[in-house]
Amino acid sequence: MKKRKSFTLLEIVVVVAIIGMIAGIMVKNLIGVSSASQQDMARASIKNLSETLKIYRIHKKKYPSTDEGLEELTKGGESAYLESLPLDPWGNEFVYNYPSQRDGKYYDLYSLGEDGQEGGEGFSEDISN
Repeated sequence: MKKRKSFTLLEIVVVVAIIGMIAGIMVKNLIGVSSASQQDMARASIKNLSETLKIYRIHKKKYPSTDEGLEELTKGGESAYLESLPLDPWGNEFVYNYPSQRDGKYYDLYSLGEDGQEGGEGFSEDISN
């Protein structure tokens, strides 16, 4: 009888398991990079909004109140400071309070992070000015 050259079921299962483990490790690493990138994007948006608030203050001699909010930056037609308000990378509005509740800051501007809740740690941590 001729011997066939083929893979056994055990060999196929081992190869599929190894591929699954490698894919799992890669996905875990890619998710971490994506979340870190989102945090970087939130920091950049906060910096841009902060610069816009400084320009608003120079022109108006005050920051928008908490009641007026960041929406004040979009008012004024062609002379508006922003065409529209950006959302944080997770699709939520940035939180703005004036005056600030923190020492040494004029206003509070922050994203609630990945979880959309106050506080948190890691990728769920709030990101503020």
